[in-house]
Amino acid sequence: MNTAPATARTLADPDTPFAVVDVHRTLRNIKRLATRADRLGVTLRPHVKTAKSLDLAALMHGGARCPVTVSTLAEAEAFADGAYTDITYAVGIDPHKLPRVIGREPGTRHPHHPRRHHTARPAHRHPPAHPAQPRLCHRRPAPRLPHHRQRPERRRPRARHRGILATRHRLVTAARAPRQTPGPTSHHREEPTMTATPSVSFDDVRQAAARLDGIAHRTPVHTSRTLNALTGAEVFIKCENFQRVGAFKFRGAYNAVAQLSAGQLAKGIAAYSSGNHAQATALAARELGTTAVILMPEDAPRSKREATAGYGAEIVTYDRYTQNRTALGEALATERGLTLIPPYDHPDVIAGQGTAALELFEETGELDALVVPVGGGGLIAGSAITARALHPGTKVIGVEPENGDDTKRSLAGGQRVTIPVPRTIADGQALDTPGEITFPINQRLVTAIALVSDEDIVNAMRFAFEHLKIVLEPSGATPLAALMAGHIEDLPRRIGVIASGGNIDAQRFAELVSR
Repeated sequence: MNTAPATARTLADPDTPFAVVDVHRTLRNIKRLATRADRLGVTLRPHVKTAKSLDLAALMHGGARCPVTVSTLAEAEAFADGAYTDITYAVGIDPHKLPRVIGREPGTRHPHHPRRHHTARPAHRHPPAHPAQPRLCHRRPAPRLPHHRQRPERRRPRARHRGILATRHRLVTAARAPRQTPGPTSHHREEPTMTATPSVSFDDVRQAAARLDGIAHRTPVHTSRTLNALTGAEVFIKCENFQRVGAFKFRGAYNAVAQLSAGQLAKGIAAYSSGNHAQATALAARELGTTAVILMPEDAPRSKREATAGYGAEIVTYDRYTQNRTALGEALATERGLTLIPPYDHPDVIAGQGTAALELFEETGELDALVVPVGGGGLIAGSAITARALHPGTKVIGVEPENGDDTKRSLAGGQRVTIPVPRTIADGQALDTPGEITFPINQRLVTAIALVSDEDIVNAMRFAFEHLKIVLEPSGATPLAALMAGHIEDLPRRIGVIASGGNIDAQRFAELVSR
């Protein structure tokens, strides 16, 4: 900020010294500078560049008309119609264009000025033709080149700009072109329409981690020498059973709900889930001051239904074996004007789930493999995006129950496969088809899918309880079950495991582990 008073004098009052000020500071500094100028008997002249600067200039002069120094023709046009039309100095503006803006004849020009100034030059050095005319300072004109070396008047835009302009031209042309509809006798063949799948990047995962900082728990990573000896590898278990609501689902649900507009939050949100996403959405809604309506299967675990209701959500039930929950959830959201938060097939949900793997890598460093349970594919998709970004050599291995191998079949067939709703103790993985958004990500980034039986899952739950001293629900124990049962081929040395949740009531847990 130029605080030193210049020796120049204003055109209106030749006996008053003034200083040109770039108005890009806070109001406190402006007032402080004005006080100092009053002591020195100096008039401040604001150099205005933005509307905010114009407001500060008005405050400097008590709301009265003030002389304004502008540096572009656009600035002169913007301020000519306002209350601040005393443009006494114009820096770098064509003198023949300026009068059309401010309604004055061009003043004197100094075409061979040595350099461009943002501060006014002393009035006695370059006296104007008339006191009411603006003083004009210009750059030294460029030397005229020989004819064969002169630039054309209009330069060709750079390559990147040419691409942007070409893309814009295509879009505008397509929008303006009349839509052709085939006549009744024409043989019109409809081309299949391709719907763009929303993309999720590692930057989205990092932003989700920042959004969840201080909201979600940073869950611990456990190790066990007994488990290492049993598997022949060094295993790191990310215990998401210690997450809020008892599962990783809170990460994705909160990340999605937190990005809704105030209008959407005012109307409320909806979700469908067998339990963990239901609790996560209900808690996220409560944390962000909105309401939630949750569609849950009739046979959802009692502990999950009670927890969801305890967070203040309204529960609507359905039969998972005869009704399509996606269609029911969309119809429910449309009927009540709610925003639907899917359990996995949503970019913000996927990014939020990827923060679990991000925390694991931050604590353990590079891993040879990452083993993740697979339901709809949101957790493994977010984990795979994170692994590829941080450690491209890390294998990402998914685990499904034997009766619910929809993702394994889909990856083998190269497209999403729908199976009958599986009957398995891993209720969080009892799905009939992979997600529309998650499947392309997993198809590109997931190395393999392992399958485990209900017996393998129970053995893993029992081992975690007895040796790791943690409680895992069946879906959360499937990665550990795959390791212990030897269902992962070519087991690497350093392995990360995401134990996704521990939501199971004591009675159900005792029934399973006592088999």
